[in-house]
Amino acid sequence: MKKSQVELQFNWIYVAVVGVAFLLLFISISSAVKKNAEAKLADKTVEYFDEIFTNLQASDKTEDSIMLPGMAIKIATDRDNCNFYTVEGTDLEGRSIEFTPLFSPDVITRKVLAFSHSWDMPFRAAYFLYLTSPEIAYVSIGQTPEMPENITHFNLAASASSTFTNKNYKKIRFVSSSGNPESFSLDGSVSVMDDKSVTAVFMQGYSIKFYEKEGNKFVYKGETQYINYPMLLAAIYSENKESYECNIEKSLKRLNKLAGITIKRTEKLKQISSCSASLYDSAISSLTQIELNTESYNINSLSVISSASNSLETVNKELNKKACQTIY
Repeated sequence: MKKSQVELQFNWIYVAVVGVAFLLLFISISSAVKKNAEAKLADKTVEYFDEIFTNLQASDKTEDSIMLPGMAIKIATDRDNCNFYTVEGTDLEGRSIEFTPLFSPDVITRKVLAFSHSWDMPFRAAYFLYLTSPEIAYVSIGQTPEMPENITHFNLAASASSTFTNKNYKKIRFVSSSGNPESFSLDGSVSVMDDKSVTAVFMQGYSIKFYEKEGNKFVYKGETQYINYPMLLAAIYSENKESYECNIEKSLKRLNKLAGITIKRTEKLKQISSCSASLYDSAISSLTQIELNTESYNINSLSVISSASNSLETVNKELNKKACQTIY
């Protein structure tokens, strides 16, 4: 082989090796830039979430939305630990939600739909925050509570569960007041979904029963209680019974502290007011019932709390009629 031909072949090999090296370098730099951009985006998402949570905790019946481009928010939903959320696939954690009642599925993708509602017992004890996604369908069977306007919601006639088809929803939550989900018939497109992605709640009196799909039917997963609309909505939004109860417990702890503070205030009002002392005594009695029954979570105490709250509201209105200093 001539020397010129050898040199030519060597030059082509050299060009190929250098080209591959540059290509690998470009891929490496692009990957690093992408990871850096994703990290910054995740950072901004957590920052925005924290801001949204802060704002919603001071507003009633407010809706908001947050885009999640290529990311997912993972929310702790364990019975004993529902105090944080993270950007899935990263180690980024949002601010603590230890004192924030947050009712949500465990993972939200694409877009977050947020809603807030005050929890009055009878004074404002907390703001409940509700999160979901357009990819989660809520299917009401029979007469069910009013749902926020920004969610994916369908109304069906009683016993019409089999008519609902899955149109690429990530999750489906059936909400029933007219029939036990164990008797529901499911469309084939729903039956083939992952079992944990298809759930149901059944409202009966002040009881909420939770169900999860197994194959083509629902099976019972537990029962809990609610005492007003915000709590009922909370059960509908929650991933499961455990998540619901964990966040309700946060609310009861806050109510417990507020009741204690209000008792002391009412005792002072009784001393300085020229109005009937019996009304203030009645208020103190109701507040004491609320305080005692919120020291720890117990679903059997919820009815006592509700009754005491209604009595306190009646006393407060009576004090207002008499132009006396009100309790709250």
